[in-house]
Amino acid sequence: MRSRGISLIPILVLLVLLVGGGYYYYSTQMGGVLPGVEEERETDGLIPSGENLAQVPESVTPPTGPSPRPLPVGSHTYTVSGNFEGPNITEVTINPVNATAGSTQTITIKAQDTSPITSVTATIKLDSVEKTVELTRVSGTDTNGTWQGSTTFPEGTMNTNYTITERAVSARGTSETVTTIR
Repeated sequence: MRSRGISLIPILVLLVLLVGGGYYYYSTQMGGVLPGVEEERETDGLIPSGENLAQVPESVTPPTGPSPRPLPVGSHTYTVSGNFEGPNITEVTINPVNATAGSTQTITIKAQDTSPITSVTATIKLDSVEKTVELTRVSGTDTNGTWQGSTTFPEGTMNTNYTITERAVSARGTSETVTTIR
């Protein structure tokens, strides 16, 4: 048997569409949320929605960059290879790599060339300071030898930069290598 009255299903569908459409219009066009309806917010999962964040005291200064990685400890020897126009720098030893301000650091460089090597230097470069050390030959000959120099490690930070530029000079030209510690 069939009822002669109006079916309730189309009326319910129409009612749901009107209420849902009204809510959508109000929230998107009017920029608000209906009274009694709590707005949902995305959170990163660390702070529950609705809680206040603690204020950071003014005396706390947040870091401006990543923390520097730890330095190697003690003496390290680096083998060098390449095509040089001047002397061929083959090995660099830094002792200690993790020097601190005021401590002694020794730099040893092995180099060879067909012409006599006339000068060997090492330039320590930190974030805000640079210091050049003259090295003297401690073994071998002026065409195939070992040069060494010690210095008081300079005051200065090495959070971003800590390099040593090795330079050897002969009549054939100048060779330069850079050992990047940090």
